[in-house]
This record gives sequence, C-alpha cells and structure tokens, in this order.
Amino acid sequence: MSARGRRGTVALAALASAMLAVGVVRSRRAVRRTAERFPPIGEFIDVDGARIHLLRRGDGEAPVVLIHGADGVLQSFSETVLDRLAEETLTIAVDRPGHGWSIAPPRARRDVALNVRLLRDAMRALGYERVVLVGQSYGCAVALRWALDHPDEIAGLVLLSPAAYPAWLRITPLVMAAPSMPLIGPTLSEALLPWLGPPVLAYVERRFGFGPNPVPDIYAEYARSLFLRPSQFAALAEEYRYIRRDLGEMADHYGEIHAPTLIVSGAEDPLTRPSVQAERLAREIPGAQLELVPGVGHQMVWYAQQQVIEAVREVREGASASGT
Repeated sequence: MSARGRRGTVALAALASAMLAVGVVRSRRAVRRTAERFPPIGEFIDVDGARIHLLRRGDGEAPVVLIHGADGVLQSFSETVLDRLAEETLTIAVDRPGHGWSIAPPRARRDVALNVRLLRDAMRALGYERVVLVGQSYGCAVALRWALDHPDEIAGLVLLSPAAYPAWLRITPLVMAAPSMPLIGPTLSEALLPWLGPPVLAYVERRFGFGPNPVPDIYAEYARSLFLRPSQFAALAEEYRYIRRDLGEMADHYGEIHAPTLIVSGAEDPLTRPSVQAERLAREIPGAQLELVPGVGHQMVWYAQQQVIEAVREVREGASASGT
C-alpha cells in the first residue's frame, strides 16, 4: 500500500473511532434524558433476581394482564386501552423483562420461557393466581406459552396480531447482531444506536409496525426514546435469537389449549400476516374465535381499540359462563 493509501486508511479509522466515541456519549446522554422524560409510571415487583415494572388500574379478582410486543413498553396500553378496560375489571399492564423499566436477571437467557416465569411470578407475588392474558404480537407468544405450561391459571386469552409460528420473522435487521458480538458487542451497539437506530426504527415502524396506518406521534416519541436505549435494544436482540426456536417448539401444541380464546388481527397486517399466523392459530386452538379488522395493520391497541375492549369483555364473559 502506498504512503497516501496508508494515510487514507488511518484517517478513515480515526474518523470511525471518533464517530463511535461520539455515539457512546450521545447514547448515554439520551438514556439520561429518557429517564427524565419517561420515568416509571407504575410499581415494581422484585422476583427471582428480576424487577418487574407494572401498572395496575381498576378492581377485580382475576386480572386482565396486558403483555406488549417485541419493541413495546407498557405505555402502548396506558396510552390506549388500559383505562377503558379498568372501568370494567382489574387491569395490569406490564413491561416485559428487559423492556421499559423492567430489569431481567443478570445472565438469564431472554426467551419466551423467561418472560412467562418472571411475569407469572410477579402476578403470584401480588396474590393473583388466575389471569386473563392479552398479548400483542410477541406478547402473544408469551401468553400462549403461559397457557400451555400452566393451563389452570388461565381464565382466557385475547391474542392481538399474534406471533405464533416461526414464519413471523419477516424482518431481522442486521444491526440486531451487534449486541451479541463477543467482547465488543455492548459497546458497539451503544456507539451505533444514536447513528443507525432512529432511521432504522422509523422505517420499521412505518413499514411493518403500523403500516398501512400512520405512526401516532406519542408512540414515536416514547417508543424511540425507550427502545433505543442500549439495555432495551440488547433485550430485543437476544429475544430475536431465540424466537424461531421458541415458536417452533410451541407450534405443535396449540391444540392443547382449552381456555376461551379470541384472536383479533388487522386484515392489512404486513408483519404477522393473518393468513400465516392468526387464521392458522384460530384453526388449531379448540373453540378459538377470529376477528379480522379491515384497514388495520399490526397495532390493534392503537387502531382497533373498540374491538380489543369488546374482545376482552367477551372472553371474560365466556370464562365466567364456563366456570373456568
């Protein structure tokens, strides 16, 4: 390599190093700003080395537990359906482990089983042994695993845009590989998120998360702030490592679920396509009902709120009538 070429290589390396260093500084500042703008709004339950953040509203015996999707937080419910559901029954929105303000145990494998174990332990710590589960997308995988492993604890299931089969993963951004790289992964993801995170997340939200519906301003504000923290991004990236395996193991057993089940999916959902996910799941869970909402994409709690409220009410009434 010529002297000029070596100087160019050194200059590029120096520029890349400077950008990474600036990225780390920007990322840490963003984390502090996020804590100030979007602090915890609920209570914390310590279970098995984890700290689960949840928000309770209303009264009742068997709570409705709201479980958000892959890149969500409990504000997805507190900004939409939580208060309306709480007018009818005790309703609890949770931050899944590693998301929002919930902290997963150190070195724990962040898969569907971990979500079930910690959220179940949190409910039992509060004295709730039977629940109605409402899952959105990845949250449906958690609800389904819970129902398979502990059927006597499930009074009913409401599954919104369900992720139930491995074909769900139509997108896996390459940037998600950064946190799992040996040694340099956490620092690299911290450095890259301020540069790559906002445009990648904005595209995913428009194309898959909400399309064909617009992204609500309040969602974009809190989701981008909370989701682009290195800790939450690492949680999501690790969940992506295991989700195909998890769904593959579960898929052959959905016929064993006998809790009252109602599936609500957007007819235009480009991510968990109804023909691949919701319709198949409705055929495999005995007695499950399916409602497809015209003109709506993936985000049921934002663009099909009335359908979600009515689905929860119907499942609760069905559970009461059947004595489950």
